[in-house]
Amino acid sequence: MTIRRRELPPREPPPQYIVFDLDGTLCPHGRSVSENTASMVRSMRMAHGRCQVHLCTASTVGRTRPRILELLKDGILDRIWCGHGTSVLDGNGEFIERRVRRPLPQNLYDDLCGFRNASLAPKGTVPLAGDGSCYSFSILGKRFTPDQRKAYVEFESEARERDHIIDILSHRYPLWNFYLGGQTGIDIVPFGYGKERLIEELLSRTDRLTYFGDDYGSRGGDERVKLLLEKESRMWKLDTLKFVPIDVYNMRSPA
Repeated sequence: MTIRRRELPPREPPPQYIVFDLDGTLCPHGRSVSENTASMVRSMRMAHGRCQVHLCTASTVGRTRPRILELLKDGILDRIWCGHGTSVLDGNGEFIERRVRRPLPQNLYDDLCGFRNASLAPKGTVPLAGDGSCYSFSILGKRFTPDQRKAYVEFESEARERDHIIDILSHRYPLWNFYLGGQTGIDIVPFGYGKERLIEELLSRTDRLTYFGDDYGSRGGDERVKLLLEKESRMWKLDTLKFVPIDVYNMRSPA
């Protein structure tokens, strides 16, 4: 008697992941995602077939939701990672979990105040904001006039004050990560959290991942993602996405 081996159905390939930064990538810093940009993301999702689309931003949940309303339509997103991945929302913007909660140490807060008081840069008000997991500090502050912002950006481009502050704080507080935030801020999250941690998690599920960001420079919010992906593949570039340059790091070279 001949025994026939049962043929197993072919195993489905792992899904492709497309991950977007928010500020400077899908919208100008502090602004909302436009209908046109949301349509572009939707088209990318449809073109890639079996894929998941994630949003990963340094902004807190409260600052993210109102600015991505166009992306919450029609199932464009699968996951939203806020505060450098410290909080997670589903694709509809509903809260799933907060992965860590850690108050800012008093001595770190005192150091931030000291840096701000000693700075010669223009200043607005509200220098520190956060949600108990991710914090944002700015010499300029969170409330300022357009002229104050312009003056600060010009000052910072010459003084590189934030780089100096991050160097000092990274040495003093090894249990915290510090990133440049946009043109005026410094993002502060507990050690072990950051966009690169999310990418590491996704890479454990697939070898097909594309990341869109804007701040790959030294101490930038996307730098550690760049360094992680460059270990696995070469870097290449997509020219523009509506209004900003977009760098693409892909785990596989195009055919």
